[in-house]
Amino acid sequence: MNEWRTPPEIVEIVRNAMGGIDLDPCAPVDAPHHIGAPTAFTVQENGLDRAWFGKVYMNPPYGREAPIWVKKAMKEVHSGNAECVVAMLAARTDTRWFRPLLKYPVAYLHGRVKFLDEAGIPGGEPAFPSALVLIRRSTAADDLDAFARAVGDRGTVVLPWRAI
Repeated sequence: MNEWRTPPEIVEIVRNAMGGIDLDPCAPVDAPHHIGAPTAFTVQENGLDRAWFGKVYMNPPYGREAPIWVKKAMKEVHSGNAECVVAMLAARTDTRWFRPLLKYPVAYLHGRVKFLDEAGIPGGEPAFPSALVLIRRSTAADDLDAFARAVGDRGTVVLPWRAI
């Protein structure tokens, strides 16, 4: 399985961290508004080819596509299109594609996330840990505090040394 639907408790963290979600660029085809964002791009609309905007939540397909989505998220934020992106990713700190994300606040989630299946039922747990990464051009203390408070005891937030 390459696509993992976000469980409601993670959507709640993201909403609280950003103050809402405007865009889901990686929405499932059969449930495009699964996370409640007013705008959603499915594979048919191809979020990689479209401009992003506002507060974005990204739970991209896992596997070899993840690095492409990570690059897109950073580009959309640093070009000024998106205000911020919270990315739900496999915590693959040993990979070349994950390393650029370490300059942003990262919440390493405790335990394995129980993603949802097509029927919305918590399915199997992936064989890897998960992380939420807050991608912003600049991260004010209030943003960091909101992110850490939203994660709460569900994970450990690690800040890049420049943000401390």
